Amino acid sequence: MSNHSITLETVVTRAPGLIGAELDDETVLLGVEQAAYFGLDATAQAIWQQIEQPRPVREIVASLTARYTVDPAQCTAQTCAFLEQLVAEGLAQVVAESSR
Repeated sequence: MSNHSITLETVVTRAPGLIGAELDDETVLLGVEQAAYFGLDATAQAIWQQIEQPRPVREIVASLTARYTVDPAQCTAQTCAFLEQLVAEGLAQVVAESSR
């Protein structure tokens, strides 16, 4: 894990080796290396689906603000915080910083 904060320019993707299943409005993840499972609500699930492939946080926030009625600054802060949590838990990884 890197020691920098996630920003709009950060490119994030799922960590390899996770097992997941979608159940109604929730996604359940099993982290074998973490020996734990994680439940994602509808908004977290929307973010999770978007990081199936490496994606800049800027694109994730744009998608979420188009989908939900949310203040862009609040969406940015909460999305970055959530992605930092995923990275800290070993569920996602920072690929690069976008050149935008």
